[in-house]
Amino acid sequence: MSDEQPTRPYDGEELGRGALGAEAADDALRNGETEVLVPASGHDASGHDATGHDASGDAELGAVSARDRAIVPAPRAGRRWIRVVSVLVVVVVVLLAGLFIADAVLRNVAQDRIAQEIDDRLPANVEANVGVTIGGASVIAQYLSGVFERIELDAPNVSVDGVPLAAHLVAEGVPTDTGAAVGLATGTITVGQDAVNRLVALPDAASAIVLGDGELRYDRMLGFLGVEVGYTVTAVAEAAGDRVLVTPTSAQLSAGGGAIDVGGLLSGIIGSRPISVCTARYLPQGVDVTGVDIAPGTATITLRSDSLVLSEQALRTMGSCAP
Repeated sequence: MSDEQPTRPYDGEELGRGALGAEAADDALRNGETEVLVPASGHDASGHDATGHDASGDAELGAVSARDRAIVPAPRAGRRWIRVVSVLVVVVVVLLAGLFIADAVLRNVAQDRIAQEIDDRLPANVEANVGVTIGGASVIAQYLSGVFERIELDAPNVSVDGVPLAAHLVAEGVPTDTGAAVGLATGTITVGQDAVNRLVALPDAASAIVLGDGELRYDRMLGFLGVEVGYTVTAVAEAAGDRVLVTPTSAQLSAGGGAIDVGGLLSGIIGSRPISVCTARYLPQGVDVTGVDIAPGTATITLRSDSLVLSEQALRTMGSCAP
C-alpha cells in the first residue's frame, strides 16, 4: 500500500481561511518577519478545527505564501524621507525666488525714493535729474543693518545758476540716518568750455579761456611805452582742496602777424604766483577737489569727501575758501 496521501481539493470555506492566512502573513512581513505560520480561523492549539480537520496543510500553505512574498523587499522608510526632503527643497527654492523678487522690487522703490529725497534737498540754484543705483547685496539686509554698502548717483544734465554740467558720485557706507556722515564719497564733475568761462573769472583776462590738451590759454594786455600790447598766457590747473590753482607756464607777445616768446620775462609780466580759483563755493561743505583733468573743450574735476552729510541742511550749505 502506498504511503502517498490522497489529494483533497479545498472547498470554498477552506479557500476563505487560506485568504485570511495570507493577509496575516502580509501583516507579519510589514512588521519585519520573514516567515509566519497563520492558523485558519476556528483552529485549536493542536491545529484541528471543530470538525477535527487537520489544519497543518493550511499552515504550511500560509508559510509558503509568506516565504514567496518575502522575496519582494518591503518598502523602506528611507524612501519616505527622500520624498519629504524633495518637498522641502522645492519649498526652499520657491521661498528664495520670492525673496529675490521682493528684494528687486524694494531696490527699485528705494532708488526712486532716494532720488526724490536728493531732488528735494538740492540748493535753490541747482537743478538736476538724478539717477540712483544701489549696489551691494540684498537691499533688505543693508537697510536692516543701517548702512548701504554703495550708492551711485548719476546726473548727466545739471544746471548750477544756469550753467550746464554733468556729475557722477559714488558713496560708500551710506547710513540710513541722513544726519550721519557718509563713509566715503568720490565723484567727478565735467564742464564744457563755455561753462568754465561762466564760472571762472581770471583777473585781467582780456579773452575767454580756451581749454586745450592738459592746459588752458587766455589773453591779457600789457602796456608798453604807452601802447597796449596783447599777449597769450598758457597755464596748467592744479587741485588744492577748496580751490584750483592756475599757474602760468609760458607767454607769447603778439606783434603784428607773428608772436614773440616772452617766457623769459614771464615773472616780470604776470608774476610768479598762481591764480587761485575758489571751487568750494560751488560745492557742499566738506567736499574737496582732488584732481583737474583738462581736455580740448572740457574740464573734469575730481571730488572727495569723508564727512559729507546727505541731510537737506548739509546739501544746501556751500563751502568757502580761506583767504
